[in-house]
Amino acid sequence: MFVRRNDESGFILGFVIITVVVISIIVVGLLSRSVSKTLSGEEVIRQLQAEEIRKGALWQAYSNLQAGLAVADYNIVVSNRLYQVDITVGPLSGGLRPVTVNVIY
Repeated sequence: MFVRRNDESGFILGFVIITVVVISIIVVGLLSRSVSKTLSGEEVIRQLQAEEIRKGALWQAYSNLQAGLAVADYNIVVSNRLYQVDITVGPLSGGLRPVTVNVIY
């Protein structure tokens, strides 16, 4: 009697291991891409919020200067994020007073 050996078992095991590794690499790549897009999207949102805060602070500073009121720096929280508003008023020159507004986030 001859005993028949199955020589394909090693090939199948190797094929399964390689397939699992390839699928794992694809999944990790897709997840990292998704996380990267989420983080960049959050950064765009923060930039847009900072820009709108800057515009509002500029008009508020302009209004306060027209009314003879003081202009001061302040902090504002939007969507649980802190934005620091730094307002600098330059000296009166030629009837104009330059105002610089920086928003730090």
